Amino acid sequence: MICGMKTFFSMFAGAFALASGLVVSVAEDEGWVDLISGDGLDGWRGYQMEEVPPGWSVEDGVIVSEPVKGTTDLITNGEYGDFELVVEWKISEGGNSGILYRVSEDGVKAWHSGVEIQILDNDRHKDKTVEMGHAAGAVYALWPGKKEAFREHGEWNETRIVAKGKNVEVYLNGVEIATFEVGGDEWKEKIAASKFVKFPGLGELDKGHIALQSHGSNAWFRQIRIREL
Repeated sequence: MICGMKTFFSMFAGAFALASGLVVSVAEDEGWVDLISGDGLDGWRGYQMEEVPPGWSVEDGVIVSEPVKGTTDLITNGEYGDFELVVEWKISEGGNSGILYRVSEDGVKAWHSGVEIQILDNDRHKDKTVEMGHAAGAVYALWPGKKEAFREHGEWNETRIVAKGKNVEVYLNGVEIATFEVGGDEWKEKIAASKFVKFPGLGELDKGHIALQSHGSNAWFRQIRIREL
């Protein structure tokens, strides 16, 4: 009977929303929050900026990144600690971008503090032979991507990040890319063997901004949803 009542009220709420012109997000009912609001970029701004930088816009519910003069990474106003994040993305031919989490604005670049999950057109990137540590879905320069997980450029891909304390899981299109512990032995070994050895504290913040990287390519982002854990 309880389930029946819940179904009735859900149908009533949906009918009311349609009649009143309201948009009801099912995601929010499950603890998810949509990070794209209408046709604007409310809740976002440029890295180390108070406003949205040039080159970023929203078209039909899709965040669009264009490589124009004066652009920079786009970050959330809010900061997140323990969370699950899902981002659908599409990259231009030969393009490069990224999704970063737990970003602070203390460094010159967002990737000086936040861990980057790579976005790349593996097959058409200018480097031609893409190392898997730099491939789509990779935990950039730390854990390699998997070729079978990436869809052709021009198609939508889905990155999912689950971060709880020091434990992090990363998936591309449902394929597990990496599961790691920040500060663990494997983490320390990979940091020591990478360029990030020059940036102490990378990935070690308890909370920070979500960032979408501007890297000289057209990129598209949609269905950006997060829920705190």
